[in-house]
This record gives sequence, C-alpha cells and structure tokens, in this order.
Amino acid sequence: RPDVYLYYWDARDGPSFEGWWFGKSVGGNEVWSHNESKAPRPPKNGWKIPFEGPARQTFNVVPKADHQRANIQAAQAAASESVKKGLAEASTVVADVTSVVQQARAATGDGASMDALDSAEKLLGPLPASISKVQKPLEVAQTTAGPALPEVKSMLLKLRSALTSVNQELQKIKIARPRVLQKQKALEMEAKDAAALNEMLADATDKTNAAEDMVEKTVISNECIDAAGDDLAEARRAVDQTQEFAAQAQMKIKEALAIIGRKMVTVKSFSSEAVRERANTELNACRVKLRDANVKLTPLLTVKQDFQQRAMAKRFVQEVNEKLAPAELDIDRAFEAVEPLQASGVVPSKAIMKQAETAINVAADRLQVAMRFLEAKMKPATGVMKQELEKVERRARVSERRLNEMRTTHRACHEREASSTLVNDIQEKMRTVADATKKLEDIFAPFLMGVEQSEDTKGSVQAGDEAMKAVSKATSAARIAISMRLVEVKRFTAEAGQEAQRSLQEYQKELEASMKRAADLKATMAEHRQVMMRAEALRQVEGVEALAKTIVENGSLICDEEKLKDMPWSEVREAGDATKKAVTEIQEAMKTAQHVLTQRQIDAKTSDDPNETAELVRLQQRLQGIHGTIAPYRTLPAAVEKQIAVKRHVDEAASKVAAAEEKADQAMALLDGAEDGGAAEGGAEGAAAAAKPRTAAELTNAA
Repeated sequence: RPDVYLYYWDARDGPSFEGWWFGKSVGGNEVWSHNESKAPRPPKNGWKIPFEGPARQTFNVVPKADHQRANIQAAQAAASESVKKGLAEASTVVADVTSVVQQARAATGDGASMDALDSAEKLLGPLPASISKVQKPLEVAQTTAGPALPEVKSMLLKLRSALTSVNQELQKIKIARPRVLQKQKALEMEAKDAAALNEMLADATDKTNAAEDMVEKTVISNECIDAAGDDLAEARRAVDQTQEFAAQAQMKIKEALAIIGRKMVTVKSFSSEAVRERANTELNACRVKLRDANVKLTPLLTVKQDFQQRAMAKRFVQEVNEKLAPAELDIDRAFEAVEPLQASGVVPSKAIMKQAETAINVAADRLQVAMRFLEAKMKPATGVMKQELEKVERRARVSERRLNEMRTTHRACHEREASSTLVNDIQEKMRTVADATKKLEDIFAPFLMGVEQSEDTKGSVQAGDEAMKAVSKATSAARIAISMRLVEVKRFTAEAGQEAQRSLQEYQKELEASMKRAADLKATMAEHRQVMMRAEALRQVEGVEALAKTIVENGSLICDEEKLKDMPWSEVREAGDATKKAVTEIQEAMKTAQHVLTQRQIDAKTSDDPNETAELVRLQQRLQGIHGTIAPYRTLPAAVEKQIAVKRHVDEAASKVAAAEEKADQAMALLDGAEDGGAAEGGAEGAAAAAKPRTAAELTNAA
C-alpha cells in the first residue's frame, strides 16, 4: 500500500474540507496539503502546505507522464545546448586545423628546409589532442542530439577528415626529413664542387685563350705572305714566321686539350650532378673552341709547302690560261654570230644559221681542248694548287655555260625552222584530205539532193567508193604524220615545241572533223548502195523473166508437133536457134541475178528491216519459178535439132564456097597480069586448078 494518497473530498464535512488532499489515508485525519480546486483532475499549483497555511508556489502537482516528459524536454534542452556548444567548438577546431595544415603544406614543399619542417611539426603536434577533445563529446551526444544529429554527424566527418589531414601532413614531414637532409648535404657538396670547378675553368679558359691567341697570330702572319706580293724575300720571311707561329699554336692547342681531358676525368668524381653537367658544358665549350682553332690552324701547318705549290700553281694557271684565252675569244666570236638569231620576228637565213653553227663548233672544240688540259692538271693537284686551278675551272665553267646558252639559242632557231617545215608538211597533207573530202561530197551531192536511182547513179556509187578509198588513204596518212610530228616536237624547246604542238593539235581537230564528215558520207553511200542493189536485184529478176517469156514464146512453136508440121523448115531452124540462144542467155542472166540476190541476202543479215528480207525471199521465189518455166525448153525436139544441124553444115559449106570463089578471083587476077608466058602459064594452071568450081554434089559431100 502506498504511504501517501491524493484524493478528492466533497463538501460533506463543510466547505472548508472540500477539494483535493494529500494524506496518509483517504478521509484520514493525518493530511499534509490541501487545494480548494473543485476540478475533476488534481490542479497543478495552489497547494497549501501545511493544509491550513498559504499556497506554496514551488510545489506543483502534475501527472507522472507529464513530469517525465518535462524532465526529458529539460534534458533535451540541456543536451541541445551542449551540442550547440560542442559544434561551435568543433567548427573552431576544424577551421584552426585547416589553417595550420595549409601552413604546414607550404612549409613542407619541394624547397622545404629542416627549420620549416620543425616549425610545421610544432604547429601540427597539438592538433590531434584538440580534435579528440571536441570529438568525444560529439560522439557521446549523438544519442541525445535530436534534430541536430545530421549536423553532429557532418561535424564528426569534418573532424575525422581534419585529423586525417593532420596525420598525413605529419607523415609527410616524417618522410621529408631524410630527403631534406640529403638535399642539404647535396647543396653543401655542390657548393664544394662548384668552387673546385671554378678553379678548373679558370685554368682551362686561360690555356684555351692562349691557344686561340697564338692561332690568330699565325693567321695574321699568313696574311702577310699575300701582302708581300712579288717581293719574294719578304714573302719567305712571312712564310718562316708563319710556320714558327703555327708550330707554337699547335703545341698550345695540344697542351690545352690535355689539361681539359684531365679536368674532365676529375669532374667525374664530383657528387653534384648539376656541377658535373655545368663542368662538361663549360669544358666542352673550351674543347670546341680549340677544335675550331685547330681547324683554322690546320691549313697553316703546311704554309711552306703551300707557298711552293702556289708558285707552281701560278705556272700551271698560266699554261691553262694560254689554252683557255683563245677559247674564250672564239666564244665571243660565236656570240656575235649567234646574236642575229635572237632578234624577235626575224627568220634568219640558212647562211646565217650555218655561220652561227660553225662559230659554235669552233668555240666548242677550243673550249674542249682547254677543259681537257685543265682536267689533266687538276687530277694530281692538291692543296693550294688545286684551289688556284679551281678558280680557273670556275672561269671555264662560265664560258661553258655561255656556249651552252648559244647552243640553246641556235637550237631554238633551228627548231622554229623545223617546226615551220613540219607544219607546212602537215598543211599539205590536210589540203589533200580536204580535196579528197570535197571530191567525195561532189560525188554524193546528187544523193543528198534526193536524185532517183539510175545507171548514172550506179557509176556515182562506184566513183564514191574510189573517192572514199582516197579519203581514207589521205586521212590515214595525215593522222600518222600528225602523230609522228607530235612525237618529234616534244624534243623541241618550250617555245618552238608549244607553238608547233598548238598548230598540230588544231590540224588534228580539223582532221577529226574531216573524218567525221567522211564517215557521214560513207553511211549515206551505204544507204544508197543498198537502194541501188535492191533495184539491181529486181532488174535482174525482171530481165530473167523477160528472157523466159521469149523462150516460152519461141519454144511453144517448135515444141508443138502439130504446129511444127505446118511450119517451113527455115522458120523451124530460125525458132530453134532463137530458143537455144535465149536458153544460153537466160542461164547467164540467172547466174548474175542469183549472185546479186545472194549478195543482198548477206547484206540483209546485218539489217533489222523485215520488209527487205521478205522482198528478197519473194525475188528468190520468182527466180526459182523461172527454172520450172524454162525447164521444158532446155532440150529441143529431135527434128528441130536436125534442122539446126543441117543449117549449121550448110552455113559452113557456104563459107567454104565463098572462100574458094575468093581464091578463084585472085587466080584470074594473076592470069590477067602475067607477062612471063611460062611462069604465067604454070601459075595460071595452078590458080585455075585451085579456082575450078565444084559441083553441087561436091559441095554437099563437103558439107
């Protein structure tokens, strides 16, 4: 049972006892507090302690849940305030850490020193403790942070990140200490090596400068040799002095190179890479200077030999000049001869061309002799002698170029003349093509005007064939000639070749136009030939049909026995002869017609005209029908054949009688003119015997 009761007492015991009470028991006499409120629930304040005393403001009555809630709210408020304070402190720490880390990073860069590392480490050292001091309360406050929990977590992440940054920087400092220490040692060694290098460079530079100065003295002394001119004694003194200076300069160069070599070996022992590189660069620069000085000195080491060779070279040069000078004079003459060829718009005569060619050849021969002599002298030459001869060679090359230019000018002029000749030749051939084409056009003019087929047009077609052959021959000759000339002019110089090519290309276009015109005329001729051959085939067949009609007319008389009995034999023989002659003629005509038809059929195979093929078939059928028509009349009746044979024998006999009569007339003429009786008698008898007329029986037997 509880020790304290909270209960409500109504007004049964009076109004002073009505209200809410705290007591040891309900309605008991032992009570501690009274509240006059008549509310259905215990009031919060207004409680009198003791029950007859004044209301105590510090005593409140609330439900247990409200009390707990209030306590929780109070705790939360306190926790929230604590969190805010912790977040503010953490934010300050994070800002301080960020600033210090940045300072430490700047101090631990590539150029860091030990003092900088110590300073950075001193700054970073207290930071982990500061971070831990604010981090732990925030970690604890996560359970009571309430709405500030995301902010707390975010701040904890920042603190952890800051702590990581601090630790990383501390690790960098730890790693950087050996490197910085090594760098400091390297700087100290570099300073030591640099001091040693400066001492080396001073010595090497002095030796190099001394060698260069001596080389310059040698060069100046060598220039005095040329300045001496024709003073041989002065030149020899300068040669001796130059030779002495050259020997001293060579010795100084060798000494300087030896010192530089020893110093480069010493440089390899330097600890500093930068100092070694600088040493190699500086010493190599001195070595390059010495090499340049040595290059300048090398030709002067043989100054005495060069002086002797120069004297000999002068003699050789004089000999070469004796050969070259006449050649140069001939080249000048050749230039004067070639100069008229360079005039524009003027065609030089053959005499001028020949004179220029002769002058060029003479100059070329002279120059060739001089060049050969010069080459023979240059082969064994060396040093100064070769240099002097090379000067003369350059002069000779200039003359050679002048001569080549003159040859080019002469060749260009010759090519212009040749080009003109070539073009004239092509022009003549093109004139032949034009004449042949004109003749062909004249022949085919009637066809083009629509003239009908006739015997004259047949001759025109044949003449057109001949003219077409002439055109083909002329165009072929012109085409070949143009192609060959185009090949020839390619070897010409630019100006002459281009002009000739333009003319030939124009002629080529003109030739193509003529060939096209000839091809058109050829096509026209082929069309008219087809028409002519078609008409010729029809004419041949019609001619055969006319002959067949004659054969039928004559044969119908002699082949009918009834009519043959009533006909005179002379008419029978005449009809038989006419029939046989007509049969012979029709056979030849049929061969000719068949040949024409066959040729037309061959040509028709390449034609797409069905009407032409059908027409040829009809003509062939007509020709075959004629064979059947004349077949009965190829062989005459026996009686007719006999009469024809008798007529043939009679004709032969009559011919022989006529011959005998002619001989008799001759014999009579001989008898009348004979003066010698015996001779005339003998001759007359023989002639009379020969001219004696035969009887009818003899004639019949002879027949």
